[in-house]
Amino acid sequence: MRRAGHEALNKGVVKKYQPMQLNEAVLLASGMIANPKTWNGHLRRAAASSIITMVYDKEPIQSTQEPTVVLVNDFVARLTRAAMPGAHMVEFFTWMRYIPVQYVTIKCLESPNQTFCRFASWKRRALESYKVDYELFRSLYDGVREKMVRRT
Repeated sequence: MRRAGHEALNKGVVKKYQPMQLNEAVLLASGMIANPKTWNGHLRRAAASSIITMVYDKEPIQSTQEPTVVLVNDFVARLTRAAMPGAHMVEFFTWMRYIPVQYVTIKCLESPNQTFCRFASWKRRALESYKVDYELFRSLYDGVREKMVRRT
């Protein structure tokens, strides 16, 4: 992925993206004029759309509510939170990395009202996020692969 991203975005190739960037700039400006109160959403849509268009050869994304934009922005938010120093106890108690997965979602015997124990909840959230993110990026990758097969 990193190599493909670098090949698609290095300084020798970016000139071919000028028409796409112009299109994104027009979409961003028209969105800001139509609804200036949601400027942050417009910027997030434009950033996600630009990258997805360049790397995965997709059409520009028109709406901030489009599933791909929502999923990409959720991914970035989760990644940002997870990368913050001190975000998880496992950073301080490194032995927690070795908690087996089967203990992540066990039923609590002490309090039957609680569905799952909070023991290693970070691991449960990480595994759930991995599934969602894998499906997102796998579908984008598969779309590129199908286009390349059709072109040859």
